[in-house]
Formats: sequence, structure tokens, C-alpha cells
Amino acid sequence: MTNNVDILRGNRLSKTSDLASSFISSVNDDLPLIEPVKKINIAHMLMLVKQNVLDKKTANKCIKTLKLIDDSFKLNSSLEDVHMNVESFVISRLGNEIGGQLNLAKSRNDQVATAIRMISRTLILSILTNIHELQKVILNLSKTHTDYLMPSFTHLQHAQIITLSHNLLAHYDSLSRDVERFQETYYRVNKSPQGSGAIASVIIDVDRDYIAKLLGFNGIVENSIDATTTRDFCIELMSNLTLLMLNIEKIVNELVLWSTSEFSYVEISDEFSSTSSIMPQKKNPVIAELIRSKSSIIIGDLVASIGIIKSLTLGYSIDIQDLTPRLWNSINKSLSSVHLLTIMLSTCKFNKESMFKNLDDTMIAADLANYMASNYNISFRQSHHIVGTLSKQALVTDRPLSYIVKNDLVKMTKKITGKTINVTSDEIDSIFNYSKNVNSKTTKGSPSNSETNRMIKLRQVQLADSSKFITKEQNSLNKSEILLEKSINNLSGGGN
Repeated sequence: MTNNVDILRGNRLSKTSDLASSFISSVNDDLPLIEPVKKINIAHMLMLVKQNVLDKKTANKCIKTLKLIDDSFKLNSSLEDVHMNVESFVISRLGNEIGGQLNLAKSRNDQVATAIRMISRTLILSILTNIHELQKVILNLSKTHTDYLMPSFTHLQHAQIITLSHNLLAHYDSLSRDVERFQETYYRVNKSPQGSGAIASVIIDVDRDYIAKLLGFNGIVENSIDATTTRDFCIELMSNLTLLMLNIEKIVNELVLWSTSEFSYVEISDEFSSTSSIMPQKKNPVIAELIRSKSSIIIGDLVASIGIIKSLTLGYSIDIQDLTPRLWNSINKSLSSVHLLTIMLSTCKFNKESMFKNLDDTMIAADLANYMASNYNISFRQSHHIVGTLSKQALVTDRPLSYIVKNDLVKMTKKITGKTINVTSDEIDSIFNYSKNVNSKTTKGSPSNSETNRMIKLRQVQLADSSKFITKEQNSLNKSEILLEKSINNLSGGGN
């Protein structure tokens, strides 16, 4: 029976120091890989039997032993990684003559690349599911808040009047682009490197397509060097996660800002708030704040991962094992952030009165300038000048802009353009009616109720279609699980 360390080092190298072993070991980061590595080994054994490279009896014994690996399986750091731990386990049960065939015609290099892709594709589907749940909440809030008038902001200053629904739909659309990116990435992730060996394939005729089918991949990464070396799919996935978290951060930034006493647009549920250790009156939006900070951590993971691979040449280098924990960390933090935000947002209470109190006539200024230019034969730049002058006058005199416009618009127009216009009081009242103002904007994508309702209905259909992607790919993975088990059962009938 071969001792644990000799499995990897053989007679080529003497034993490493405990410090070096600890430094090399990736077992703490390999825990998610145990199950996929187990399946890869099983699929590889089945393929070797199919190719008449391995006899059924040997393969059957190895597969039965591999099936004994479950959640209680412990990784030994002295064996460096999950791959050597699994092989050591099989050899310890079956001996070196039978168990020693486990790594025939494969390498840790193609195996780890395959395992990371198997975990990543499953996590992508989880991310997509979580985003869809968040989008459902946003759509529901949009449907019930179409009459909540509020300011929009540029440079964090009042800009024009919109509705809460319109604001929420902007977040929904950002998330839709995240969904598209993850779906596209899924196809690139779900390619099998298995069968490429360490870098230059193997001398044995390996059926890579068969392994890919057993493991639920939709194809292979063909070139053996590219298959084992590349981690561009990790960088792509982490880039998607970064963009997702930046979009999530916009939502939580608004929740933090809007929950302040100065705004009072929203009340976050107690469940997602805390109080001060000294000021008992405080209600702090701590969950929103912590979600906000997670984007910085994920950006750091992305930059660190790019730094790890940026100077590497083609061919496997152990440096890239340090990228894997960055990937797991980014995915896990993103998943928890989206999930928490979904629940938190669904329990938020929005304050219609506070939003309305923040509206003022100056937010009609741009629409007044456009109205004059399109109805009274005045260039937009001239009308911009007129309304800007009147806006300053309203500010200086501390009077509503509508009052100043009623009294001075004709006179100011004459002064600036030399033209006399006849604007009625009813026209001005209609322009400065906040609800009419919003609903007069019927251009595609505008905040009017008619456009908002159209967009909500369209997005409900799009969301249902997008959800089909998750179902389709999950069903495909489930079918591969069934195929793998069926192939194992067929083998068991042919050798004991």
C-alpha cells in the first residue's frame, strides 16, 4: 500500500516541509469541488471502459468506492488538494493496483478546470434565479406606485418630475442586462476541458465528447493547452458579478439616502435595521450599507484575479489556484446581497407625501422651455434663456416659478427676443400641474402612466421568457445526472 505523500511525489522528490505543504495546499478552498471531482472521476472511468482502455471490474470497484465519498469527507492538507485526497481515498480502500488506475489518462490540470466550471455553471443559475426574484419584487412595486410623484436627480440636485415606478423600472432594466450577461457567460462556462491531460492531451484515445455528455456540458474546450490553462471564464464571471453589484449598489444607495430624515421617502423594515449602542432613537439601514460595501470587496477580488493571471504564459502554473477562492467569495457575496435586497425591498414602505412635498415648480422649467420653443416660434436656446432668467427671479424673490411665469413671461420674452407672445393663464396652470406634466410625456420610455404600464407588461413577458433559460439549463444538468447514474448501473451489471 502506498503512503499518502508518495502518491503524488513518488521517488522523484523527497518529503516537503510542513510549512511548504501548508503553503501549497488548496484544501480549504477545494471544499466546493469535492462533489464535481467525484463525478469527473466516475465519468472518466466510464469513458475508459467504453474505449476498452480499462476493464469493467476495475472501473466498477473504483466507481463504487468513489460513491462512498459524501458530505463527511475530510480533506487532508498534506495531500495538497481535493484531487489527491480523492485518489488517496480510493487507493486506501482498493490498493495501488486497482485504485492507482484512477488518474489514468487525466491530470489534475484538466480535472480542476472542469470542476470549477461545473460549480460555476450551477452558481450562475442560482445567481440568475436570485436576480429574477429581485426583478419580480421591483415589477410588483412598480405596478403599485405609478401615482407616487417624486423628483428625479442630476448631480444629486432636483431635475424633473418622475414617478417612483419609473425610477424602479430603471433599476429593473439594469438588472436585465446583468441577466443577459450571465446567460451569455453560461454558454462559455459550460464547456468541458476534461480529457486534455496536463497540457498536451494523452497518448490514450480519450472520448472527450462522451465525458462532456456524462457531465452535462454543452461541448468541449477543444485545444488542450487552452482547456487546462485558461481562466478567462472566471474573469468574465467575476466581471459580470462586479457589474451586478454596481447595479445593486445603486438601489441600496437610494434606500440609504431616502431613509434619512432629510428625505423620508422610504422606511426600511426593522428586520433590516439596527439601532445605536448609545442613541436609542436611531434606526440605521445597516443591511443596505453592508450590501453597498460588498461591491468594493468584489471589485478587489476581480482586480486580484486579473493580477494573478496577467503575467502567465500558456501552460498551467499553480498561481491560478489562488484565483479560485476569489471566485467563490465573489459569487457567495453576490448571492447573499441580491437575496437580502430582494426581501428588504419587498418590505419597504414608501412615503408618497414626503416625495410630493419635495416637488417644486423649478422641475417644470425644462418642459416650459420646450413648450415655448415648440409652440411660439422661439428657438430653444432663447426659451432656455427666458426660463432661466425667470427661475433666478423666483429664487431671489422666494416665489413659485409658476407665479413668476404668469406675471413676467410675456414681458421677459419681449425683452429677450423682441417677440410678443400670448400665453394664457390656463396654459401655464396646465404646464405646472405636476401630474399632468408627467402624463403628458408619452415618448417611449417616459414616466407617464401609459408608458409605465406598457413597460411593466412588456417586462413581465420578458421575465417569464428569461426564466425559461434557467429551467432549460437546469433540466439539461438533471438529465446528465440521470445519464451518469444509468451508465454506472449498466456498468455494475457487467462487472463485480
